[in-house]
Parts: sequence; structure tokens; C-alpha cells
Amino acid sequence: MTEARELSFSLEISKAAIAKFLMAAVGFAGTILFARVLGPLTFGGYYLLFSIVKFADRPLGGLSVAFKKRFSEPNAEKGRIFGFALLSIPVYMLFLGILAFLARGYLSSYTGLNHAFFLFVLLMVTTGFFFPLQALIEGLGKVSIATWIDLVRSLLTTPLQIVLVLAGYGAAGIAGGLSLATLLTIPATVWFLSLRPVMPSVETARHIWSYARYSIPTVAIGKAYKQLDLLLLGLLVGQTAAGNYQVAFVLTLPSLLLTEVLGNGLMARISNAISDRAIATDLTNSLSYTGLVSIPVFFGSLVLSNDLVVTFYGPEYSDAAILLIGIAGYRMVQSQSEMMYQAVAGLDKPRTNLVVGFSTISVNILLGVPLILEFGAVGVVVATFFSEVIRYLAFRRVLQVEVSSVQFYTRPLGEQFVSATIMAVVVYVARGQIPVNSWVGLFGMLCVGVVTYGVVLFVISEHHRTTALAIADAAGLFQ
Repeated sequence: MTEARELSFSLEISKAAIAKFLMAAVGFAGTILFARVLGPLTFGGYYLLFSIVKFADRPLGGLSVAFKKRFSEPNAEKGRIFGFALLSIPVYMLFLGILAFLARGYLSSYTGLNHAFFLFVLLMVTTGFFFPLQALIEGLGKVSIATWIDLVRSLLTTPLQIVLVLAGYGAAGIAGGLSLATLLTIPATVWFLSLRPVMPSVETARHIWSYARYSIPTVAIGKAYKQLDLLLLGLLVGQTAAGNYQVAFVLTLPSLLLTEVLGNGLMARISNAISDRAIATDLTNSLSYTGLVSIPVFFGSLVLSNDLVVTFYGPEYSDAAILLIGIAGYRMVQSQSEMMYQAVAGLDKPRTNLVVGFSTISVNILLGVPLILEFGAVGVVVATFFSEVIRYLAFRRVLQVEVSSVQFYTRPLGEQFVSATIMAVVVYVARGQIPVNSWVGLFGMLCVGVVTYGVVLFVISEHHRTTALAIADAAGLFQ
């Protein structure tokens, strides 16, 4: 079976990135429709429920990280790890279902959805099986295959959701469409593993648990940190504020698409590496390119935030414009720190990730609660931004010790900042000459921004030109 280090990292990332952006485009179109049809209250209520689902499945998420880590190691007993995954997932599902039944009244009152318990179980069961199996494929270094399977899931999800929502099922239609599409793509995930499950031994369980005992709380804390803003807004402000926050959150999703793909590949790559030099090279290159999208998204939000929110979602969501700028800034920092998190995980340092994660969420809560009470949704975004800066600095310090030759500030990263700054100036000038009062005007401004950023970056950066040509050659475009 092919090992992660034997695959072309740049080609795998490129193919996965294409799928990731297509997936985001499909999902984004769906959220626009759902936000307009359902309104802020129901739209926010669904995402409050989904945030609870994603928080509750974190033990499985932590196990998935452990599966991926052990799966990616040289000479791993892959069949036994696969078997352990298939045995452990249903056990946790049963436990979680009992807890959800006991808390069914609270689920309904918190989200404002009448059938919250049934929707919770539906989402939990389907996604709970899908993502751990995806992690095993990523553990083989086949990030592109895992991402393209997820793209197929998205292509099935959005049409199913649209049909169910327009049929009058509301939030239940969104949950049902996602669950059905996920269920349909699980067999493809199993098929691409091309692996027969084997009954795990006690030694296999111990080997997985030695990593999972740290990765489970780390992932739980990490998801709580990522969902904390939405949960606090639902608790302290209300569903409408959560809906506004979700709109801004979705608009900045492109920032992390490349980061997610790079991180998924980097973790397996470092875990499977056989030299410190290879680790330093892969990490430096990943840090150089992870801001390729998040940096221009932030600079673009400075000049187009209100136009983006109002044009896509409607004037009732205009309060989300200021949130968009803050979340885009947070995403820009996160694109770097998330890459470092994956590197530390690949270095077999799960305890370090746990300590950093706990420290970060503690700061976020201590800052977030008083700032929300004082400034509302803006306060929670400010708290999250400063918490992410602290997370970045902590991981940077760890990697300076563990991988001494890694470079955090590289020429390609600086060239991205220069190109994004020029882009923002050009868009600002064009925005003053051509009012954005329709979809056509907004699309024109976005095209101006994308073309300006791409052209400037291509002209001033020899590194980006060389990389783009190398990827095209590896993909066979010049043959």
C-alpha cells in the first residue's frame, strides 16, 4: 500500500483544493437560499443545533485524529485500526443518543426547533460514521480522494436540502438533506479504503489510545473554541444574533479551504516522514501558501463587507457586515496557527496540542463573556481574534524548539500581503466609481479583486510562478 511520503504532496493538495473550492461554492449557494427562505430566526436555530452536533461528536473527532495518526505511520496494522474504528463508532453513538433523549427538552428550547432531538440523532449518526472513515483515507496521504468524496456529498446535499426546504420542511429539510447525502457517500469512502477490517488486538487498542487520550480532549476543546462564538451568542444574545454571525462566518469560509487541505496532508506527511529536514521543508512550504486565500479575503472584506452581506443575504442581515471584517482577520491568523497545530499532531505531540487548546479557549471565554455583554456580537469576534493570536504565538514557540530550521516568515508570504494590499486599493478606487447595487456590480468588483491579486502576485513572485508551473506539469497539462 502506498505511503503518504511517496505521493506528490503538491499534486495531491492541488487536486484536493479544486474539490474544496467547488464544494464551498455549492454550499455557499445553498446558505444564501436557506437564509432568505427561512429568515434569521429559523436559520440561526438550525446552526445552533448543528453547532451542538459538532460539539457532541468531538470524542469521535479525537478518535479520528488518532486513527489517522496511527494509520499514517510506517508499518501500521491498517486492517486492525480499521476494525477498531468500526467497533468504537456505534458504541459512542448509543451513549450519545441516550444523553440526547434525556436533554430533548433543552435542545428544543435552545434552538427553537420542535423536533430538535430527532434532527440531532439524524445528523449525529450519519456524520459520525462519515468523517472517521475519511480520516483513514487522509492517513494514506490521499487527501484529494477524501476531498472529492466530500465534494460528491456536497453536490448531493444542496439539491436535496433545497427540495426539502421548498417543500416546507424548514430546518428539518436542511438536516435531512445533509444526512441523506452523507449516508449515500459512506459506501464510496469504504470502497476507496480498499481494506478489509480485522478484529483489533489489545495492543492495537493501546497504541491508538496512547494518542487518543490526548487527541480526544484536544479536538473537543478545539471544536468548542471554534463553535464558542455561536454558542455564547445563542445563550447570551439570541437566535437572530447567531444568524448574523453565521452569515459573516460563511462568507469567510474560503479563507480556510486551502488551509484545511494543506493541514490534512501535512499531518500525514510529517507522521510518515523519515528525516527532520523533510519535516522542516514541508512545514515551511505549507506556512508559505496557507495564507494564499485568507490574506486577500481579509483585505477584500475591508472594502466590500457591507456589499457582500446585503447583496448575498439581504438588508436584514446588514449587522453582519462589521462581523465579517473581524472574522476575516481571525481567519487570516487561524490559517497559520491551524497549520502549526497539524504539524505538532504529526510530530506525535498530542499533549502539547491539548495544553495549547485549553489555554486558548480559557482566554476566549474570559474575554468573550464580558465583551458580549458590553458590545454584543462584535465583542465575541474581538475576543476570538485575540485568542487566536495567542494560539499562533504558542504553536510558533513549540515548533521553534521541535523543528529548528522551519521558517515562519517567508518571501512568498510577504508577496501575498503586498498583492492583497494593492488589490484592496484597486477595488476601493473602483468601488467609488462603480456603485455596487446589484449582483452584477458585486460580481464585477469580485472579478476586479481576484484578477488584480492574481496578476500582481504572478508578476512580483518568481516563487509562485515556479510553483504553479510545476503543479501544472505534474498534472500533465503540458503533455
